[in-house]
Amino acid sequence: MDALLLNKKGMTLVEALVSILILVIVVTGMLGAFAVGKLGTERTKNRAKAMNLLRDKMEWVKSQSPSVVEGWIANPLASENDVDDPIGENDLINDTRTTTVTTDTDGNLIVTVTLNWEKKAWGGTMTKGNSSNPDLALVTLISYQ
Repeated sequence: MDALLLNKKGMTLVEALVSILILVIVVTGMLGAFAVGKLGTERTKNRAKAMNLLRDKMEWVKSQSPSVVEGWIANPLASENDVDDPIGENDLINDTRTTTVTTDTDGNLIVTVTLNWEKKAWGGTMTKGNSSNPDLALVTLISYQ
């Protein structure tokens, strides 16, 4: 029995360090995947909130009389800053909602509602869309004919 115990070798220090290194690499990769997933979830949640804000404004526009909406062609609505959604939540940072009305060749109204907000980019920097490249836009054609 003593001969058996003497022939067994334990784990060397190098083997232990290599196995710890492999474990650290695997765990680091998994943590990176969680960080990417969290950022993706946050972006999706913010886009859903933004779409709800756009739909809410578009429904409000459609509820107005034709003469009021047509008046916005000459006198555009002012941009709205830090808009709260209908249920009282607002996770969007520094958001700006803009509504514009134009006409097509047939006299139909083209209503465009855009929303820009600050969002986290890779590395923690904040980015925001602009009027020529909005973060999210909703366009509808309204015909009163």
